[in-house]
Amino acid sequence: MNSNATTGEAVRAVHVVSTGSGEQHLEHRYGSRKPRMWWVLTSRSWIDVPINAYLLEHRDGLVLFDTGIDPGIVFDPSYITSSIGRFFLNRVFRLHRGQGHPRTQADGRSPSPLSSA
Repeated sequence: MNSNATTGEAVRAVHVVSTGSGEQHLEHRYGSRKPRMWWVLTSRSWIDVPINAYLLEHRDGLVLFDTGIDPGIVFDPSYITSSIGRFFLNRVFRLHRGQGHPRTQADGRSPSPLSSA
């Protein structure tokens, strides 16, 4: 039993891990009086959106809470099967990954899909 267990502190620390970034329309984030199709097709107002995971140091062990986006959307062009879905995704969200992103190989290609437990 560690000392945190006796003091009642369940979580010792929380670490933010950036897994990427993106942009979304200002209207999508904060709402708008404009009709939805109007701003989806015409808006030029984009805001940065971080994509993060959180690592909690819990008294019983480490907990990773991933609040990010499904990697398939970024790495697999056929992930969204409907043509209308692919059309609107690029008009509502811009997803970014760069050379420093853990899922990008040195030559810029994506590695094979991750497996999850």
